[in-house]
Amino acid sequence: MANDYDHSSLEHSHLNPDHPSPDTTHSNLDKDHTLEIQARPYQVELLEKAKQKNTIVYLGTGSGKTFIAVMLIKHMRDLLGMNKKVVFLVNNVALLEQQAQVIRDCTGLGTGSYCGADGVDNWNKEKWVDEVKKQSVMVFIHQVFLDALSRGYISLSSVALLVVDECHHAVKNHPYSKIMTGWYHRLKSQGSTVPRVLGLSASIVVKAVKTEEFRKEKAKLEKMMDAKVETADGISLQLFVNSAREKVLHFSKSVCPCCEKDIAKVIEIARKELWETKNKELTAINQSNTDKNSKANSSASLKKDFKFFVNNIFGSIGALLELGLYSFVSMENSLVEDIERKFDRSDTIWYREEVRVMMAEITKKHFK
Repeated sequence: MANDYDHSSLEHSHLNPDHPSPDTTHSNLDKDHTLEIQARPYQVELLEKAKQKNTIVYLGTGSGKTFIAVMLIKHMRDLLGMNKKVVFLVNNVALLEQQAQVIRDCTGLGTGSYCGADGVDNWNKEKWVDEVKKQSVMVFIHQVFLDALSRGYISLSSVALLVVDECHHAVKNHPYSKIMTGWYHRLKSQGSTVPRVLGLSASIVVKAVKTEEFRKEKAKLEKMMDAKVETADGISLQLFVNSAREKVLHFSKSVCPCCEKDIAKVIEIARKELWETKNKELTAINQSNTDKNSKANSSASLKKDFKFFVNNIFGSIGALLELGLYSFVSMENSLVEDIERKFDRSDTIWYREEVRVMMAEITKKHFK
């Protein structure tokens, strides 16, 4: 198929922090309502390698690793259908829907995201089979995908491309390791079909090590992922990726040491109210006279929006507080904008509109 990424453009900044937007790029929509994309030279180089072999893309934060994965998905989309899928694994729930939305926007492919908050732990095989049929790309928190494999709900042989974000975590008893050892390598040793593998990482090892130890850890990761580490030279990156200038500033102790505890308490109260609102609506859905499929769609739609408020909003606040109160205050307006954008989108919801409004109002109330 034609490589459409070399004549189009994407404004990375509003999609993914891993995709900083150069001054010379802008965002456009093509006739299929997918974002056009323009790749940087080093991204094209790494993409070509990923087309030919299993690859671990080793690039620093802000250099566009996820963008390379999106381009590879676009390249392979002719292979996708009822029997072949792309599975994108993430290590962080907060990034789950974000990555899924980037893929939707850039490829136009049916893309679903799955974590424990979606209630997937209670899905049976029939539900999973229906979900697999609906989607071309499935973005999982790693443990959910491991559980689906373990229960026989999904087959790794049906996966055309396996993307593993932050793949350096594939060590010891991490779910990434279990997926690769228990399924990928076992299937490959039996001569069965296995997916193309694309690993993404800003750090080959999870701790500081000396040069010789780094080489050993790199070799172990390559063996685990059945892939070769590839990167771009520093000169190419400097043309597109701005490195932060570090400066240490010293501040006096907060005049209100209890502020962070107060905010944490507000988050806890807000989450409790959101849980109660969601559970009340779930009960109403289950007791309604609608058919089984309608109830399933309503419940899934409700849980997806609930996950947005609990994980994307209040989960982000919790993470920001770990960095300090200043980090939270700096990002407060951005989080409020995320809530507003949620309602600007025209996606269909299958439960009562007033319930989503109620969840949004709970969130805004506790921000104030």
